[in-house]
Amino acid sequence: MNYETNIIFLLGISFASLLLLNLLVKRNRLKKLDSDIIINLIINKTLNMSKGKIISQIAHAISHVLAHMVSNKEIYKNWKKSGKRINIYEGDFGDIEELSNKAHIFGIKYSKIHDAGRTQIPSGSNTVLIIGPTSAKICHEWFNYLKLIT
Repeated sequence: MNYETNIIFLLGISFASLLLLNLLVKRNRLKKLDSDIIINLIINKTLNMSKGKIISQIAHAISHVLAHMVSNKEIYKNWKKSGKRINIYEGDFGDIEELSNKAHIFGIKYSKIHDAGRTQIPSGSNTVLIIGPTSAKICHEWFNYLKLIT
């Protein structure tokens, strides 16, 4: 093996180690959540969806989260104990990108719901951002500037 091959090999091992460490940290965070668990949904208001469309997108988001919690029973139990809290906010595309980037950086579970485009909005449009289930303390400050839908 020459010098360049050794460097590439070591970089590959280092990168794989970082990925593994990141995975372990994320799993550890999910296991050590406090009992105050919350799910945050951010609706993309720039799409001008009807109320019915918003409700259907929220239903997609909740079913996505519940499917995740089936394999994480401890998180589900804590979420249930803390009152099954779900906050729904309005945000624009920029808010959704900023918050999903924050969640990624902090290792917090997040998902984006994209519409199939069969009714009101273009196919592939990002309708909802899901952040959580996670500790309410972790991202409480993240949503202060968004309108809470009541």
